[in-house]
Amino acid sequence: MILYGVASGSCISSALGKMRGCPTECPILTQMRKTSVYLDEDQAQRLATLARQEGCSQAEILREAVATYQPKPSQDRNFALAGSGHGDGSSIADVPEEDLLKGFGE
Repeated sequence: MILYGVASGSCISSALGKMRGCPTECPILTQMRKTSVYLDEDQAQRLATLARQEGCSQAEILREAVATYQPKPSQDRNFALAGSGHGDGSSIADVPEEDLLKGFGE
């Protein structure tokens, strides 16, 4: 038996089958927010394969991926100060002008 597009025997269909009211009264459904994700063919195949290998739903794979995602550290956008505080402590003012211009314009 299929209830609202959910296969019989699943956790959600069991809960829905026991309820007589609206399916949104299901405790599982009230704790989740439905969203759509567009995947290209390779991503969809990978998701399906992972779900089969793990023995769980594609939604569970996506939820776990979102829960464990770590954003990449952002690049330092303050270019004027990037690298400041590093070096041997000498000042650029102490470098002879000829050395500073060496190779400039070649």
